[in-house]
Amino acid sequence: MTIREKAAAARLRMTAVLRALTLRDALMMIPWLTVAFVLATFPLHGASNDELVQHTYGELLWRYYASGMTDLAAFSYKNLYLYGGLFDLVAVFLQKLVPVVDVWHLRHLLSGLIGVVGLIGTARVARLLMGDRAGVIAMVLLLLTGMWSGAMFTHTKDVPFATAMVWALYYALRCAAVLPRPGMGLVLKLGLAVGCAIGLRVGAVLSIGFIGLAVLGAMVLHSGGIAARLRFLLLSVVSLLPGLSLTVVMMAVFWPWSVQDPGNILKALGTFSHFAFSMTTMVGGAEVELSDVPRTYLPQYLLVKLPEMTLAGLALAPVALAFWLKRRERNGRAGLETLARWLPVVFAALFPVVYATLSRPPMYNGIRHFLFTVPPLVVLASAGWDFLFAFVRSLRWGALCLRGAVAGFVLLAAVPLALMHPYGYAGFNSLVGWLPGAYGGWETDYWSSSLREAGEELDRVLGPRKLGERRHLVAVCAEGFQANDVLDTRFEITHVWDSAEFFISATQMGCDDTLSGAVVASVRRMGVPLAVVKDRRALLERQQLAKRPAGP
Repeated sequence: MTIREKAAAARLRMTAVLRALTLRDALMMIPWLTVAFVLATFPLHGASNDELVQHTYGELLWRYYASGMTDLAAFSYKNLYLYGGLFDLVAVFLQKLVPVVDVWHLRHLLSGLIGVVGLIGTARVARLLMGDRAGVIAMVLLLLTGMWSGAMFTHTKDVPFATAMVWALYYALRCAAVLPRPGMGLVLKLGLAVGCAIGLRVGAVLSIGFIGLAVLGAMVLHSGGIAARLRFLLLSVVSLLPGLSLTVVMMAVFWPWSVQDPGNILKALGTFSHFAFSMTTMVGGAEVELSDVPRTYLPQYLLVKLPEMTLAGLALAPVALAFWLKRRERNGRAGLETLARWLPVVFAALFPVVYATLSRPPMYNGIRHFLFTVPPLVVLASAGWDFLFAFVRSLRWGALCLRGAVAGFVLLAAVPLALMHPYGYAGFNSLVGWLPGAYGGWETDYWSSSLREAGEELDRVLGPRKLGERRHLVAVCAEGFQANDVLDTRFEITHVWDSAEFFISATQMGCDDTLSGAVVASVRRMGVPLAVVKDRRALLERQQLAKRPAGP
């Protein structure tokens, strides 16, 4: 057999394998492939700005329980007591279990694996509502979203919270389908998901909205008069109480401050709605104070951060819903069933965005604080694409053209995401010109994750350590521990910046312009510098010479 014949035979075998793969196979394979991706890449991610304080909060919570609940330092540590400490407490436990592992690597591995759980939860919601194809589409869309696949390592509060919320949505839909007497297992799983969410952020109270809509939708669909439906509602609420009990227990364990006083939950909600501190953010090319953030801040960021394929799917979603309702108009109950099934998802996806637009809470870091809206938005987008696939199925060339369009959309998002690795969360879509177009006008590497790579570059700039080499002072425009984690012992982080021989900084918000010096290394993606390393030794020498008294 010639080489050409062998190649042709190999292509035929590969084609046969691909054709044999089913959507159910894809639903199984994609999460495992993502786990492999997490295991292969988690060490590449640098610590984020907030990770030290978050991990410290976890250690204080650990001390609270280890002391028999007498060490109350966790309840006065910065403003961290306003958050649940589920992730941080688990990370501290794992650190004590495996103390030889780098703590930041440990946190990033744990967060990345939780991101995979969120991926599965998103697919479960889509599959429950529309079937296997929609589940696969939802997975692909979420993986193409840099604010998920690129953020799930370092956004150690946002991604776990979003994961818990999408699973709460899934179990709310599952419970609604079998009300008024759902199985205890389903009820407890719903309580577990909501408990995990509120064990991370008080924003989990939003789950009351989609759970309530799921229950009300089931009540409306229940046959009988008003009395029968009210009885159905009462039985449904009572059946969900064990789940609520589990949620309260988890809240007390992972967010103990919340149960120290009956008003603490309301205090946390009020604080997060009206943060009072001076800070600026970038949106649409303008730097603005938090108090002056436009109402359209969140919608603008969603528009430029979500993949083009997701935006197209969201545009198709209302068309799909209208088509489904039109097809069911002869059967009013079928139309009501469609609305009842989808309203909780629509609420989970859109209500937070509408609320943020109308109330203008303090917002920064793009969509980070509203990352939990992305999975339900992806579910809505998958509905649009699933409808389109079903619509063109009978057209001779329609299916082929649609597959070509989907391949184009996937490449449009996947190629920039690959070029951004491992800083996918800092990427943008083509509407703003990807990262090069967004640079200087939108928030990019706001976690300064690129400092890890910049620190490695500084190690390389000085080369191998010389015998007797003195220590060099380094200024860092971020949290010092982010660079100190990778710098060798030749370097010492200084807070007296004018004396620094080297300067490491992310370019976010012009931080790199704070100190002068010769740029000797940079961390670049798509031609854009995310972080720079400056050598200030020559500058310091000139300053010292200028200070010397003139000769006679």
